[in-house]
Amino acid sequence: MTFGRISVGIVVALAGTASRDLHAQDSISRIFRDALTEIAVASELPRLDSAALLPGVRREIRIYDGFGLGSGNRVVRLVEHTHGVDGQLGVFWPSQNWGRAYSSPAAERRARDEDRAWDDHMLAHVDKAYDCHMIKQTRAMRVCWLPERPDARVALTRLLARLDSLGIDSIPSPLRQKDGVDGWGIIVELRSPARYHAYTYYMPDSTSADAGERASARVVEAVWQVFKERGRH
Repeated sequence: MTFGRISVGIVVALAGTASRDLHAQDSISRIFRDALTEIAVASELPRLDSAALLPGVRREIRIYDGFGLGSGNRVVRLVEHTHGVDGQLGVFWPSQNWGRAYSSPAAERRARDEDRAWDDHMLAHVDKAYDCHMIKQTRAMRVCWLPERPDARVALTRLLARLDSLGIDSIPSPLRQKDGVDGWGIIVELRSPARYHAYTYYMPDSTSADAGERASARVVEAVWQVFKERGRH
């Protein structure tokens, strides 16, 4: 999946402290930050890099993951309260015309037709794969939050425990960022009452010599497993 000319697949989002401290620690590039903003706006959620946690909330985590063209991107939202864990599973994809300029009104009309066709394709995909029908959107982004199931809280609680075992709060930014034309990646934002931490990995490898990359790859595996288990029921 691409945002403009830059590919993205996975985004893990948690969040942090006062807004004046946030961007100094923000290692996420502008195009991806814009994507996170569009997803939040479409979902009628606050941006995690600037919103304060509500009373009783210890952390909020959003995990976005996916592959390349045609498959969409999955999102997990986790909210850890003093009384337990709540959250949602969803799918998101950008408009094909996000940020495009047009040479003529006819070119713009053709692009809009292509965008509608792409949305129809993605809607059919998320309906079949995830039983997802309720689409929220902005001009740039579409988000579908999956219907909640009776065992959702148990699954999300287990996921959070797995993420904590991987050290999700302390995975560092990579010393050298890998790049690619297309593929998938992971972005993590951590927000707690004490701090904000953000990092991103492109196609992390579970056998890498870099401990942060290995941990990020296992975060991806944990997210995929939640969606896989949901699909079996």
